[in-house]
Amino acid sequence: MNLLALRAQLEDELTIPQVLQRVKALTLEGYAHQDVPFEQVVEALHPLRTLSHSPVYQVVLTLQNTPQSELKLPGLALQLEEIASNTETADLRLVLYESEDGIRGNLSYASDLFDQATIERWVQHYQAVLTSIVQDDRQPLGTVSLLDEPARQRVLHEFNATAVPYPQDRLIHELFEEQVRQARMQWR
Repeated sequence: MNLLALRAQLEDELTIPQVLQRVKALTLEGYAHQDVPFEQVVEALHPLRTLSHSPVYQVVLTLQNTPQSELKLPGLALQLEEIASNTETADLRLVLYESEDGIRGNLSYASDLFDQATIERWVQHYQAVLTSIVQDDRQPLGTVSLLDEPARQRVLHEFNATAVPYPQDRLIHELFEEQVRQARMQWR
């Protein structure tokens, strides 16, 4: 397997079909050069090297769309086993694969950079984006929502529910002066 590093420039005004067309063209152009080993690309780019991250990419998307056929060898019984790994070479890696009941995926991440709650929130955002695109694929990219409706309501209403009662018999500057007096007393 040879890694194919791609960078797409996407503007808010592009519709989803335009985004897909641009990414398709970029991908096909990349495939035309896939015979060049990734290590050779890195050498040619001369990126600033560090042990903390990959020199060219931090996020990997893999689509496993090749049919998984049963491997048969004379005299051997073989079965496919998934191997769990506790190390991740990319900051974030999404592997999608086709199954009988649709597309499934695995998301792995660098646990020294992200916590589980952040990743779970990102998965919710990803699902919201996909849902928004399915509902209206002609919308501009800039209008695609990262929030599903419950999250949107939470951000707009619950997080903004900051109204507190304050005394109506005094002016704002008088309340401010009172806070200053209280703070001075605490510091003595």
